[in-house]
Amino acid sequence: MSDGRALRVEAEKFAQRIDNTIDLVVHGNPGIAPRPFKAGGGFVVRLDEPLPLAQDGKTTLLMNLRFGCMWSSDTKHLAIQDSRIDVRRVTGGVPLVGFDYNRSPKSTPAAHINFSGMNSHLTDILPKRYESRDGSHVELTGSKVHLPVGGHRFRPTLEDVLEMLINDFGIDHKKDSARRAIRDGRRNFRLGQVSAAATDAPLVAQEAIHGRPSDKERTDRLEAF
Repeated sequence: MSDGRALRVEAEKFAQRIDNTIDLVVHGNPGIAPRPFKAGGGFVVRLDEPLPLAQDGKTTLLMNLRFGCMWSSDTKHLAIQDSRIDVRRVTGGVPLVGFDYNRSPKSTPAAHINFSGMNSHLTDILPKRYESRDGSHVELTGSKVHLPVGGHRFRPTLEDVLEMLINDFGIDHKKDSARRAIRDGRRNFRLGQVSAAATDAPLVAQEAIHGRPSDKERTDRLEAF
């Protein structure tokens, strides 16, 4: 199988996992399909249309998500080139909150959160513009503040966003399956990230393993919100 076809297969598996999670958590899943990049030979996994989210039976929010998929540096695993998850009012307008990741950022944290509604005390003290890491000057508004979260390895995952929407926004969800699906998806994501992080610092990983009294997984920590 060619590299391109093999990557498509992995992207389809990734899309199916996301589709399954959403189907077990919320109502009205419109479906997900991998889309080929126009450049770079990768694939995009995204919702075919925004996912409607309801509060007390009334659709009030829409969630969009997009994942750019590529091969990892060792070409053995699917890697995320960039991703975007945002939530906005069903009436439109800018996202209320957006979770972004970029594997090769130019001027922002690799993983960050944007809020469109910022506290007035914060916006009052923000500079009108700032110099980014690439030397360009950027006009700054509250929605362009990038709150760093976890970097490449420990960023929020889709399951974290879904649980936040349940806990803090009170969205309707499938009470018989949502929490378990969220915990399972979060655990699987974090196991993959632990493996990847170990390759960033193999000596530290070895020392941590040798110092453990047990080889059992800390499932409680892997699944924790």
